Amino acid sequence: MEQIALFIVPGSFEDEVDEDEDDGEDEDREDEDREEEEDEREDEDRKDRQEEENDDAMWDPKLDDLPLVDSAKFFEAAKSGDIETVNLAVMQEQIDINAIDKSDPKNMALMHACNEGHENIVKLLLGRADIQVNKCDKYGDSALKRSCVKVHINIVKLLLERKDI
Repeated sequence: MEQIALFIVPGSFEDEVDEDEDDGEDEDREDEDREEEEDEREDEDRKDRQEEENDDAMWDPKLDDLPLVDSAKFFEAAKSGDIETVNLAVMQEQIDINAIDKSDPKNMALMHACNEGHENIVKLLLGRADIQVNKCDKYGDSALKRSCVKVHINIVKLLLERKDI
């Protein structure tokens, strides 16, 4: 195999730069940089406007007209399988979904639903980012333990799919 070496000789034709051409290139680069910055600002403004439009589109005036669900109704709904009432509470975010049921101090809504085998309610509650799936009652039982003891296999699978359990 043949090797070729290239040498650049100082003062050669390619090495010489015309000062006038160099100044024009700098100005062109500055103009290009300014245009890119303006384009980036316009893109950011466009994204901000789209986010505002999306936020407005997500607001549902019907939510303001829905009846508020108090804690007692929320816990009873989780226990009895009343998905509509639990859904109202979750949509309105008026209820602390991790609170302990005062009428049954060893349970929270997720534990009620796991205990009774209400898979749809468990799915709904697990959809909330603030749900504490590992929270235990005063006896040290968690929602997962309750589901295992009651042999609610589908609920056990739902809980085990979570990364935070």
